[in-house]
Amino acid sequence: MAYQMTFAPFYEYFPVLASEETLQINITSQAPGDPPSGEYYFHELFCFDPECDCQNAIIAVNRKNKEGKFEEVTRLRFCWKNNTFYEEIGLLFGNDILPGVFPDMNRRPARFDDYFAKLFESKCYERSHNSFKPQETPYTKKVKHHYKLYKEHLIRKSPNKQLQDK
Repeated sequence: MAYQMTFAPFYEYFPVLASEETLQINITSQAPGDPPSGEYYFHELFCFDPECDCQNAIIAVNRKNKEGKFEEVTRLRFCWKNNTFYEEIGLLFGNDILPGVFPDMNRRPARFDDYFAKLFESKCYERSHNSFKPQETPYTKKVKHHYKLYKEHLIRKSPNKQLQDK
């Protein structure tokens, strides 16, 4: 079964927690190929269908401009399950290595897609030479917890729905 997914920001329902736990990175490097220096925020967006348990997130990478407003730089897809899980629910990302992070395919490619995908993935997984399977970092566990809170909130709003425990 393929899901028609629409995503919304985690901070809409959990603004305090999101402000405390949203990943923020200050880029100061001016190496060739690096994005402009500044503060970058990795905002989590989750599918807001209470019946959908797609277990992935869109990460909107936003840079704070001089006026203090966010400007979107890119969107990433963060999938923490394996390929088989996503294939079974009809999500075909065309990515051979899942779990993982990659530029969102539903968006026009942006200049720093790969840079931010690699940076974000380095915050989510530690890849060891001894193991093919990446090890989750505490940050990945935090995003998964945010997903669960978000879905539980949607289910409470729609009492006939239940989140599948996968």
